[in-house]
Amino acid sequence: MSIVFKTYLTPSIPREIFIILAEYLEEQCNIKVNLIFETTSSGPKKGAMIEEDLAFMCTPPYYWLKESFTNNIELVPYAPVFEDSRNKNLPLYFSDILVHSDNQEIKSLNDLNQHVWAYNDTESLSGYFCIKNQMSNLKLICSGSHLNSIQMVQNKQADITCIDSNVLLYNKHDLKHIGTFGPHPVQPCIIRSDCKYKNEIIEAFKNINESNVILKLNELKISEFKKVDDDFYFNKYSIDNLLT
Repeated sequence: MSIVFKTYLTPSIPREIFIILAEYLEEQCNIKVNLIFETTSSGPKKGAMIEEDLAFMCTPPYYWLKESFTNNIELVPYAPVFEDSRNKNLPLYFSDILVHSDNQEIKSLNDLNQHVWAYNDTESLSGYFCIKNQMSNLKLICSGSHLNSIQMVQNKQADITCIDSNVLLYNKHDLKHIGTFGPHPVQPCIIRSDCKYKNEIIEAFKNINESNVILKLNELKISEFKKVDDDFYFNKYSIDNLLT
């Protein structure tokens, strides 16, 4: 009696969050949870079905899964709310645009002129897809993670980057903030429709705010989980214009 639970959000989002969630699901669902940390991308590639039972991923891969495997995957209808005053207590986040602290050349996106932009990976909304309309004015370089992108700008290996605002809750830096994209719908949790323990897992997420585990998550800057649905991801805070 076990499931595979994969997160595509580390190391930029702390591993401890997903360890806590895995232990909570084990206790609530009476199953063994095999937790996998995928660190090379923010989600499965376009056209690829998830092999794991449960996964936290960035929003673009959820759109692709919904498009290609709509009968095989489902949205877990609860999502975390991070402690950022800008999200107005909703499961939202932002893409914060950063340059080196002594950069006087780039004050806004209007100043871009073949500057080097570090992005984390091609499945990322906050690091890659949000700059779709600026790509013709950029030289793009893949860093491999949000943390690497920050380091590249700090070391002046890149001129500019865009970072998931939730990542910045956990990682100090001295870069200069020049703008923001968003809000975006927070990274969803997706479950395979054929997961044997689907109902138990969804029920566990439904009850997470009433459990002691929410106190542990509070210490990691997650205030609560809130109900979400496809309308939230595909209509209210749609990113479809960035993917097409």
